[in-house]
Amino acid sequence: MESFRADLDAASRRLDTFLRAGVFGTLLDQSDRWHDVGRVAFLRANDRTNHARLCRTLLAQAGQTHNPVTRFSTALMALLDRDAKDLRQPAMVAIAAASQENSDPDFAPWIGLAAGLANYRGGEHARAIEALNDAEQSTQAWCKGPALAYRALALQQLARTEEARQSLTRAQELLAEPLKERPLDWRHWAPLEMAQWSLDEAAATVPPQKP
Repeated sequence: MESFRADLDAASRRLDTFLRAGVFGTLLDQSDRWHDVGRVAFLRANDRTNHARLCRTLLAQAGQTHNPVTRFSTALMALLDRDAKDLRQPAMVAIAAASQENSDPDFAPWIGLAAGLANYRGGEHARAIEALNDAEQSTQAWCKGPALAYRALALQQLARTEEARQSLTRAQELLAEPLKERPLDWRHWAPLEMAQWSLDEAAATVPPQKP
């Protein structure tokens, strides 16, 4: 856990230096580790300004990388902030590019999650639910869990409150253990932070069952 915190602090300082100096060109040359840790650091600190600035910069430079995972993960993280409406269109472009560049079937659920979230942010709630079906087939809790949480949000917007509650409950049950244990493997930090973010947003939106 101390190593986790130290890496987050280091990522925050390093990326804040990039952002303050306006030196963005080298960000995509950094390892995926810095991308993921950096995005987690800004989310954890509730630094939505720098989170948006970092995602906006990476999305603008997405054409410079042929790594579909980098494109996709940046797009997904950008869509977490419901107030950053200007990020939706470049995120959709990055998601489409990542989908075309990667034929790995294990990647399909993540594309479904990103597409579902993008549709939800755009107010297309029925399309969001349809796109999230792929994500819910994932064997990874940190993909399936957020898909269920965003399904709950979309259902709530369609006034299907009881179904929304059921979906949120499933997401909470599925993610309880992974979020409690928080693995030291840095590759899981960003997905788990995203999972927590999705649960928090859904829990704040879907009304609880009346006693």
